[in-house]
Amino acid sequence: MVTPIALTEGELTLVHLLLDVSEHIGQADGLARPELRFTGGWVRDKLLGLSSTDIDVGISTMTGYKFGTLMKKYMEQPEAHSKWLQEYLAQQKTDSNCILGALAKIEANPEKSKHLETVTTKILGFDVDLVNLRKETYVEDSRNPTMEFGSPKDDALRRDATVNALFYNLMTSEVEDFTGRGLQDMEMKIIRTPLSAYQTFKDDPLRILRCIRFASKLGYQIEAEAEQSMSDSGIKNALRAKISRERVGVEIGKMLKGPDPRMALSLIDRLGLYNTIFTDPKKAELGPIDTINWKRAYDGLQHIMALGGGYVNGVDSVAIIKSTLLRNKDDEHLAWVLCAFTPWAQIKTTVPEKSMPKAPVPFAATVAREGIKADNRVTKLIQGAVNNLHEIIASKNATVGEDVPTTSPLKRKFDATSREDFGMAIRRWGGHWRNYTMYAILVHEDLAVVDVYLRKPTRIRCDSSDEAAASKLYQWVRDSIIPSRPFAKHSQFDTNAPPSPRDGEVARAHAKALIALRVLGHLHELVPLAEPRLLVTVVAGLATFTDTRDAWTTPEACKEATALLKAYLDISRSKQKDTKGLMTALLREEIRPLFAKSKNNALTQQGRKAINPLPEKVEASEQEADIKPWKYSHVHIVTVFKWVLERVDV
Repeated sequence: MVTPIALTEGELTLVHLLLDVSEHIGQADGLARPELRFTGGWVRDKLLGLSSTDIDVGISTMTGYKFGTLMKKYMEQPEAHSKWLQEYLAQQKTDSNCILGALAKIEANPEKSKHLETVTTKILGFDVDLVNLRKETYVEDSRNPTMEFGSPKDDALRRDATVNALFYNLMTSEVEDFTGRGLQDMEMKIIRTPLSAYQTFKDDPLRILRCIRFASKLGYQIEAEAEQSMSDSGIKNALRAKISRERVGVEIGKMLKGPDPRMALSLIDRLGLYNTIFTDPKKAELGPIDTINWKRAYDGLQHIMALGGGYVNGVDSVAIIKSTLLRNKDDEHLAWVLCAFTPWAQIKTTVPEKSMPKAPVPFAATVAREGIKADNRVTKLIQGAVNNLHEIIASKNATVGEDVPTTSPLKRKFDATSREDFGMAIRRWGGHWRNYTMYAILVHEDLAVVDVYLRKPTRIRCDSSDEAAASKLYQWVRDSIIPSRPFAKHSQFDTNAPPSPRDGEVARAHAKALIALRVLGHLHELVPLAEPRLLVTVVAGLATFTDTRDAWTTPEACKEATALLKAYLDISRSKQKDTKGLMTALLREEIRPLFAKSKNNALTQQGRKAINPLPEKVEASEQEADIKPWKYSHVHIVTVFKWVLERVDV
């Protein structure tokens, strides 16, 4: 139990002053001399090597107000005032009139609790709370306890976590661990409740949020029993019913301003607390919000905060996003605030508000205002982010793309001619356009809906748009692997000439194809293709990479494609007993349309023999690429044709 703490010169002076006051009370006022202890967070932080000017003082025999009044009386004595003035000036070497003035100014702090008699004051530059050691008894429907004087152990056991229940005894200069686990839990980096976790959280559900905050602040792990109790439906209901939304908002605000907001949001997500915290208590009819993709938002924001790792064509796009949208600590804090409300982006309906007919209030803003009692700045920020979301996404889609229209979320080619349009858009979005754009980045993810459909097909009710999104992803990935212009000049029908090593476009196409093939592999692991037409299309794309003599096929791509083709052929056999139907569909739907464009000059359009047909070389022109796509734009189809013919009887 004997654990020393090294005090700074200022802290040591404060200890001597408080002990002088305690001794004076016992001698001059004829009262029992109170034992004084520094309690809670200051002790924890000192053991961690952190400095703190915010100190709670626990008093054994009287209330904080009584002790503060007697301290004021003591400091009004000329001898005492002169003694501590000289002590302080000698230590600080600066004028201390204001600080000494605060010594005599003792104010109650009603924000703590209407039942909790606490005095807040400033002593020798420290912010000090004076409060008696106490024992608390809770009633079923309130977090405000009935209090009585208690022992140091009573006071320690009533606290939210063992690491916050350590005391520093001013008289013995020792750290006291009345729970018996505080020092051990600090060493093991564990957040644990002093008593039963369930009863601790049931008595005061606000302790749930405090434990999450301390875990994210200290980088500690919450003990398993505590996590289980936090996830209990009864505890969640108690948090919703007994705790004022202002207090919830205070804790959330501290989490988002803390050193690791991502960890705090992750714990809220994993423990299933989102719909208990970020909710409008007056609108229960909204029901629970789906948070299955919330992890994308807070993990993505953390990745951006980490600065780097998003290289595209040699440019660190993540660094550009951070330097443009997250210029300072305030931008970063607001980004975390917006991130906390991204799950509400899926709720499109808005709440009409008479005072703002042109700017309807989204549910996300209402939840911020009513659920955590956010201030007007935050509420307006969320409102603007949601109301401008679709225009920001539309602007991105209109200016970032490839030569061929695509639904890819990876499009990055910027259209410089739209700078004027962007300037006007930024004017419409206003001074928070950077914050709104960051919100759009966190919310807009083409793969999010598809991920829900693929990973939770039995749990999630998907409508037609969800299924269409999944099919679109399969189609887009398949289209992205088809070789085109980079290989046409190297891969004519009559040559297998490899591309030049200097051809960067070809190298990028190789990499793109390999990535896409692996994406198809992951999709297949999640849910095998079931739509017949899409299966034919994907198989044709995979068959493109079955011959390493082709300029577009690397050995790695061939290996990936061959393995996937085997899986799809097995599926076809399991459904149709053979692959004949699949091969027929490939010939009819993928191969024949490309060869059907070729003209036979020996026949008329009616199929009759042409009279005096011109030699084919005379007909050759720039239109040949259109009528013979298998030789130019679709050079891969010959490989597909060969692969099908080899298996048509299999």
